[in-house]
Amino acid sequence: MKRLFTSLLVLGTLASTLCSCNGSSNEVADLVVKGTIYTAEKENNGEATAFAVKDGKYIYVGDEQGVNKYIKEGKTQVINNNDGLVIPGATEGHGHFIGVDAMMRQFPGYDVQYFVEPGQKGLKDILKETLQNNPNSKFFISWGLVFHKFTGDPNFDPNKSYAQEIQDIVDELNMDIPVIFFDNAGHQALCNNKVLKEAGLYDFDEKKIIAPPGGTVYLTEDKTAPNGWIGDELVFYTANKVLDFNSIDDKIFQNAVNDGLNELHARGFTNYLDAAVNALNAEKLYKNIKELDTNNNFGLNMASCYIIQKPNVNELHAKIDEAKALGDSYKTDHFNPHNIKLWIDGVTESRTGWVSKPYPNPISEDFKYGNKIWTKEEIKDIVTYSNKNNLQVHSHTFGDEAVSATIDAYIYSDGLYGRFNYNSLGHVRNIKHEDIDRCAINKISIAENLVWHNSGIPEGPDYETYYKMASDLMPEGFWDTGYPMKSLLHAGINVTSSTDAPAAEAIKGNIQNIIEVATTGMDPNMDTRAFGISELLTVKEALECLTINGAKQLGIDDKCGSIKVGKNADFVVLDRNFLHYAELEDLRTIHNVNIESVYFEGKKVFPKNN
Repeated sequence: MKRLFTSLLVLGTLASTLCSCNGSSNEVADLVVKGTIYTAEKENNGEATAFAVKDGKYIYVGDEQGVNKYIKEGKTQVINNNDGLVIPGATEGHGHFIGVDAMMRQFPGYDVQYFVEPGQKGLKDILKETLQNNPNSKFFISWGLVFHKFTGDPNFDPNKSYAQEIQDIVDELNMDIPVIFFDNAGHQALCNNKVLKEAGLYDFDEKKIIAPPGGTVYLTEDKTAPNGWIGDELVFYTANKVLDFNSIDDKIFQNAVNDGLNELHARGFTNYLDAAVNALNAEKLYKNIKELDTNNNFGLNMASCYIIQKPNVNELHAKIDEAKALGDSYKTDHFNPHNIKLWIDGVTESRTGWVSKPYPNPISEDFKYGNKIWTKEEIKDIVTYSNKNNLQVHSHTFGDEAVSATIDAYIYSDGLYGRFNYNSLGHVRNIKHEDIDRCAINKISIAENLVWHNSGIPEGPDYETYYKMASDLMPEGFWDTGYPMKSLLHAGINVTSSTDAPAAEAIKGNIQNIIEVATTGMDPNMDTRAFGISELLTVKEALECLTINGAKQLGIDDKCGSIKVGKNADFVVLDRNFLHYAELEDLRTIHNVNIESVYFEGKKVFPKNN
């Protein structure tokens, strides 16, 4: 009898547990979804065939038979997605959709490129025409200039001051305004003399560079004048110095936030880390985000990074205090501005990533090991002071030495204030084996560029030549070991997905393209060869990085990132089921999958009802 009573007690407990997990069958759901579902949970291999939603949360996750109890005609909307796939809302772990891209789109100079083909307008022609059509402009900014196209033009004169040529156009139109052409990666910019002078980068009387540390002011080849190009941390530092964003109507910032939201939703993202929200005036963006969220019109979980820049090296703690004060003022239920961004190095492909082996053909002797923007002690100081003030740190780290120095700082800070689980690394093109272990042990998330895991070289007779050219730019062994996403994930690191969009966006960073590149090592837009085959992920591994791991990076996995009872109902409905694709010919079609709809807390945010 005692054994029978014990068995009944156990069965009763199990039944009670199941009911508590899946809610009461007396509840009527607002929404029910049926079809193949990837839950991002460990149970049942991460799969289900139905779920129910009420008041913006999952109340049941399981099968069709179980979900039918939650359906009431006239009360419950039912989505039958029999041929498609439903996944949790995805996370963009490092992007620039709102702070940079959407802001740039509000101005008439957006997406100006440098054309050298016959019959197309040149940069100066476009500038003149744009200014003539906008005579009241207080400044001119653009995004999309391609540095290597500009300097690779056969008509490019290394002894010409393009800063002066741009200035001549502005003077001709009697418009005393700053002009900045950002390149398509945000790491370089071309500007006029007014910018160089007002930002305090060049002394035209003494003919010498007077810029603060952290970036480059490029001179003509004969060293007699600035050629107009600036690089690295001077780019956005300069923009904030000379561009009067306070004079801009709030409507511009409202439009920027809305445009960024629409783009993120269209790509399948419901969680987002903006990696440079203060690049073009943080407070006005924060203000508009808070207003949207207060009025329940935001539809996104967003974290934002306040960049601490090297030119501000003498006021680091004051800048971190400023970031904290802004974060405290504008934080909402869905907006977390308590993040610091550190730009540790440049980019390995352009020979500015901070690496452990010398570049075969460095930009200069000073850049033999890349651009070491901060000293190790400065990195430690920034990380520890930020963590002490409950600010997470997210670092731009391409080269293996940049990664090592940043991990050192994170571990040092953990020793002072206890483990800070939300410090993270961005990009990580190359990493030492011992640092993989250190990231896993110390729970450091890595926002890896899954969509960059390809060579970008089209198939053809010159493939090997171009491949060798690309690999020869880097230290020996670095090219082929780039973006080691599988090694990181299998070591137990919380690997997430980042696109860095719109920076250098050769492949559009939507969830379909990310998954295809991560599983094939190929660009969806071209016939090419697979890159880094040993590091390729399965579809489910790529989805894990995009969903639950992304939520963990942002510290919000308790409320989103997976389809689980009690969590917010954030999900994406796709029109094709590719969950179990394994063959290359199938994987190479994922970019053709369409996003039918995106839901945030049970409400459809894409496509818009209108």
